[in-house]
Amino acid sequence: MDLDGVASEAKQALESLIEASTTRLTAEVRAGSARRQRLVVGGGFAATTTHVTSGIANDQSLLLADAWEPWGAMHDWPMGQPAAELVSEAFVRQPESFSPANNPFCSAAAFSAALQVTQAHHAVPLCRAAVSAVSHAGGDFAISFPGGTAIAPQLDIANGRGPFARLSDSKLSPELDAELRRDGRLAYGDGRELDTFAPRGDVLVIGGGATAAWFVERGARSGAKVVWLAERRDPGLWEDALAKRLQRLEELCRSPPRSLDVGRLRRWIERLSAFRAADVPRNRAAFRANNVTRTIGSVREIKSLGTRIEVAWDNPSGAQTFDHIVIAIGQMPTAETGPEGLAHPVRGRRLLCRNTLTGSVRCLSSAELGDDLSEERIIGVANTTVTFRVLGAAAAYPWRLVRMDHLERANVQTHLELKQLRCAPKHSRGIAGSIYQASIDIALANKTPLQAALGAARLNHANLSPE
Repeated sequence: MDLDGVASEAKQALESLIEASTTRLTAEVRAGSARRQRLVVGGGFAATTTHVTSGIANDQSLLLADAWEPWGAMHDWPMGQPAAELVSEAFVRQPESFSPANNPFCSAAAFSAALQVTQAHHAVPLCRAAVSAVSHAGGDFAISFPGGTAIAPQLDIANGRGPFARLSDSKLSPELDAELRRDGRLAYGDGRELDTFAPRGDVLVIGGGATAAWFVERGARSGAKVVWLAERRDPGLWEDALAKRLQRLEELCRSPPRSLDVGRLRRWIERLSAFRAADVPRNRAAFRANNVTRTIGSVREIKSLGTRIEVAWDNPSGAQTFDHIVIAIGQMPTAETGPEGLAHPVRGRRLLCRNTLTGSVRCLSSAELGDDLSEERIIGVANTTVTFRVLGAAAAYPWRLVRMDHLERANVQTHLELKQLRCAPKHSRGIAGSIYQASIDIALANKTPLQAALGAARLNHANLSPE
C-alpha cells in the first residue's frame, strides 16, 4: 500500500479510536470513575512515544489533547531533518519507510504517517479534551478539562511548547484577526495553512523561527515580495562569547592605525540572534532568496486599509502595507495550558538525568547540580518521587521549570547548548526539543533500550559523544 493509502487507513482507524476513547472518558466522568494509573497531556509525537515506551497498558493510561500533531496538514512539505534523524523506539514503521530514498529531507506526510500508524497499531487511548489545569493533592494528580476531571497517581506533560502564540489585542484586534483570516489574508504558524499558502504581491512574515522560514520560502517560491520580520532576542551563549571577543577587539582598535567597524559587527550579531532558530540547513532557500528582505523589530499595530494591511513596527521605516501577513511567533510555554503553566502547581521539580557512565536515571536538585554535569544527560524534569514528569520539547528549557540560581542556570544552559545539543546529527544539532533529541530522552526516561538498528551513532549521542 502506498503512503496515501497507509496514511488514510491509519487516520480513519485513529479517528475511530479517538471517538471511542473520548466517549468512554465522558461516561466515566459522569459516573465519577475517570481514574487511571498514568495520564499524559499531549497527543503528538512526544506523548505517543511516552505512552508506547512506558509499558503501561492502554486501559491504565489516557492521552488528553485538544489539538493533534500538525504534520499531516503540511502534506509533502519537507521537514527540517532527513528521515534517518526522525526515528523512534515507539514507531511501528519508521518515517523512512514512507519517504523516498532520494529525498534529502523527510516530508511532513511521511512523518505523520509513521506517527498515525503507530497510534492506530497500539490503539493509543487518545481523548479529545482541552486540558485547562493540573492539581496535585493526596498523592493524586487531577487533570481538568471541559466537562470533567481525570485522576491518576502519575502524570506526564508532553504537549510540546504549548499553544501557538498570538499578537496582543492592542496590536491586532480580534475583529480584524477574524476578518483577515476569513479573507485568506492572514495565516498563522501552526502549519495548518502552509500547504495552501501561495500568496502573491507583498507579504510580511512575522517570526524568526523554523516555521516562519517555511512560510518565507513558500511565499518566495510563489513570486511574492517577502519581508521577514523577527523580534530582537537575547543572544545565546555562542553570541555572548562572540560579543565579548568583539568588545576586546574594539578596545584593541581604539588607537590608529587599526580600524574596525565594531558597530556593524554588533548589528550582525543582533541579526544572527534574531534569526538563529531558523538558520538550519533545511531553510537555506529562505535566507538566499532574492525577493526576501530580513529585518528586526517588534510589531506595534496592524490595521486594515481596504484591500491592503498596514503594519507598523519599531524601526525607522515606520509603517508598510502588505497583501498578506503570516504570524509565526512560536509557542507559549508560560500559558495556563503550556508546559510551564501546567507544571506550576507541582512542587519539588528537579532535573531528570541519566548518568552516562552508570546508566542510572535520577533527579538532581539545584543543591546537587554542582559545577560538572559532563556525565549527566538531562532527559526531562520530574518531581522528587518521579510521579510527575515533563518530557520532550516541553522540557527543552529545563531551567524555566526547575528553581535554580543564576550560576546554576548558567551551568545547565552551558551544558545543554554547548555539549548535549551538539551531540546529534548535523540537521538536528543545536536544536532544543528536536524530535531526534526527544526520541532518545523519552526512551531513556522510560528505561527503554535504544535500538542500534535505528542508528548506531544514537548510542554514542545518548552518552554525550558527538560525531
